[in-house]
Amino acid sequence: MKNLSAILQAFRTDIPNSSLTAQAIDRGALLEEISQVAAIDLETLINNQIRQPRTKLPDESRTAKAIDRGATWEEFPESAQEEGLGNLAATLFEAEQEKGKG
Repeated sequence: MKNLSAILQAFRTDIPNSSLTAQAIDRGALLEEISQVAAIDLETLINNQIRQPRTKLPDESRTAKAIDRGATWEEFPESAQEEGLGNLAATLFEAEQEKGKG
């Protein structure tokens, strides 16, 4: 358990105090809770990464339309890639892979 605590504390230094994950680690929550809030933090981060490029996309863009209708992440990496949003496409792909593990 000591090694796990050290790993959590090392990870903790890289996340903002406002994150649910940081707060759970700081109060000594069980691993199950930390894992659950980390997933919430990841989803929030990805949703923020989706909104950022949306402001620069024309309304007729396939990616913009998918974002606007609240499509699931797996629905628009292809259009994001085609529209020059490779980083967004990669982030969405990785997020879906992580969701599949959970």
